[in-house]
Parts: sequence; C-alpha cells; structure tokens
Amino acid sequence: MNNYPRTLIRLTPELAREYLDKNHPGNRKIRKGTVMRYAADIKSGRWNSQVSQVDQPILLDQQGRLIQGQHRCSAVIEAGIPINVYACIGVPDEFYDYLDGGLARTAGDFLNTKRATRVASLVSSACAIDDGSLSLKMAVAGKFGAKKGIAYMTPRVMIINKFNHDKEYFEGLMETANTISKKTRLLNTSIAIALHIIYFVERDVLIDEFVDDFAQDGGPDATSNKLLINFCLNLAVKKRRHTRADDVSYILSAYDLFCDSSNAKSFNKYIYTFKRYDELVQEKRDGIKEDN
Repeated sequence: MNNYPRTLIRLTPELAREYLDKNHPGNRKIRKGTVMRYAADIKSGRWNSQVSQVDQPILLDQQGRLIQGQHRCSAVIEAGIPINVYACIGVPDEFYDYLDGGLARTAGDFLNTKRATRVASLVSSACAIDDGSLSLKMAVAGKFGAKKGIAYMTPRVMIINKFNHDKEYFEGLMETANTISKKTRLLNTSIAIALHIIYFVERDVLIDEFVDDFAQDGGPDATSNKLLINFCLNLAVKKRRHTRADDVSYILSAYDLFCDSSNAKSFNKYIYTFKRYDELVQEKRDGIKEDN
C-alpha cells in the first residue's frame, strides 16, 4: 500500500453516502454499536485526525467500491458532521482479499507504559466517572450510554488523549494499587479505579495513610487490610462470582472503615460514595442546563 499515498480528505455526509452507495458487497455487516461510538466521538469533538494516522485509511478500489471505512462513513452520516480522514483511492481490486486478516489494535497497544492493557482499562473507567453522565456502576465498567440504549466501551481516542494528558497520575494510581493488590486477591485495576473514585468524590488527604495501612502486614491498626483480606478469602471459599463493581465497592467500604474504624460491622456496599457521586453528577447536569 506504500505505492498508494494516503491523502487527507474532508469526509462529508454527502461524500460518505456516495462511498456507501458503492460499498463492496463482501464487506461485513455494519455494527450499529461501532457506528454510534464513532458518531459520539464526532459530535463531542473527540474525533482526532492525528490519532487516525495510525488507523487504516479509507480504501476505494479501481472500480470505485468502498472496501474499507464503512463504519466511519456511517458515523459521519449519523452525526451529520464532516471529519478529516485519510484515504487511498484507486487501489487494486485484489486488495480486498487481504483486509481484516488481523485484530484491531486496542487503546492499550498505543499507551507507552507498563501494564498498558490494565492502565487503558483504568483510564476508560476514569473517563466514564469524570464524565458524570451515567451511573457509577456503568462508569466503573468503563461504559458510556448512547441513544437507543446502546452501551459501548469508552472511545479509544479518548483513552489515549486522557492518558497522555495525565500519564503520571494514572501510572501512580497503578503503582499505589499494587501495594493493596499484594495483600488481597483483587486485581490492581479494580483497586486503582476505586482510588480514582475516592479522589473524585472525596478529594481526601487520607488516601496515602489508607494505602500505608496495607503495608503494615496486617498489624493491629491495619483495619482495612484485615477486612479486605477476609472478604476476599470468604469469596474464594464460597466460590462466589463477583463483578468489578463489587470489587470497587468493597474497596471503598474498606476506605470508609479506615476513616471510621469504630464502625467495623458495617462492612457493606459503600453507599455514601455512590450517593455522593450521584449528587456531583446532578450538580454537573444542573450547571449544564443553566449554561444553556
């Protein structure tokens, strides 16, 4: 494909329709979720043509058939907004036989950091949490809500941009989470997400002391350490299946108990944090309404 230069073009809804009218008959069925995800990026201004340089360009063969790029074209039509994309026009017809032979690269593939896949998962959830447009349970899962009830993973471009903007912060969260992870059976990704929620909701200076609590090897003052370890052991014995949202809520509960260890019997879902998150989200929505 090096002999066919990539050209930056303005993909308008009208041009996108022209391309789709000549969509290659062998292309896979268009995935609605992917189209909605791309369209949401375009509408919010998150579509980044610089990041798209690492993506495969839109391809039209010598017969003018669209052999690659149908989801981007569909998204432009859905959003009703033009975008800049790279394209190769007039490539040999046989190029189609060699497309989509591999897996698409994830956001983690583009992050220059240790544990890139887990960091990408952390950043995905952080994007959803900070966005404040959906429930905390969905935010923890790193998902956004789209119209018609479609849920989809946080856009890759958004993950890359947010990580690059706050790289030291996210790498620090993962390193901090490792201290707790070594004492429990919880994944450091879940722990790091919980720590981010504490920062988001509480802005609490006790977070460093909370982490130090786990470095005391279960000493007499390591309340949160003991409770989380017991919780994880009980899960293993009962073979109970639990979600990331469960893990995060119990870590938040441990933090709650650390802040008020006299209330050790209330080791449950961290209701206060969920409630406070909802309050912050509502405040943000009310502010948006007033601005409009």
